[in-house]
Amino acid sequence: RSNLRFFVYDLPDEFHVDLLHQAVDWWRASGSDCDPGLTLCSEEIWSTPASASVEQTRQRLPAALYSQLRMALASVPLLMKILQSDCLVEDPADAHVFVVPYLLPLDCKRSRFLPRDWTGCPHASRRLHRMWQYLTHYDDSTRARHLFFGPQDFHDTPVELQAMPMMTAMGPSACRGGQGGVIVVPTLNTRHEVHPPYFGAVADVVSGKDLMFYFAAS
Repeated sequence: RSNLRFFVYDLPDEFHVDLLHQAVDWWRASGSDCDPGLTLCSEEIWSTPASASVEQTRQRLPAALYSQLRMALASVPLLMKILQSDCLVEDPADAHVFVVPYLLPLDCKRSRFLPRDWTGCPHASRRLHRMWQYLTHYDDSTRARHLFFGPQDFHDTPVELQAMPMMTAMGPSACRGGQGGVIVVPTLNTRHEVHPPYFGAVADVVSGKDLMFYFAAS
């Protein structure tokens, strides 16, 4: 829509810039050939080689897990597009969408989030609680127009955000009961290959196995 207008909250650096700077540091130490979502890139060199032992991986933490962490940065290109667009407004009264630039997906991953922890991103919860004090235009009348950057999957989403009407995710979710509001962001991969070439030997082993895919659409 050509008349869509965005108001972006001016959150402190701890919610976005500091998190990205840490991700950049991990990228430089990881050996991966792709930055943390700042440019289009498909990894040919992963941060943890297939031949690495568990002990070798532990010795290189957290850089060894950079390739996994990078998948949590799929919302970064969307945020960059919004920030670089000519649809930004300074007066919240003129806004259709209120953007909350907290890179929660990255914060969850860097906190070593456990997927089965029902509390969702427990180590990032204190920062999430601090965030609300800066959302000065959030109320019942604007709630449905606030855009939050959610983790990779809905089950990873902290309970404070699970009821939010509009958020990003890496796929649709049946958990929302068909109410919509999920903006699906693509993975940070520009090629059809799922793994780097050196995983070819693994592909040969499993080539005869059945694969199951789930597809959900509205």
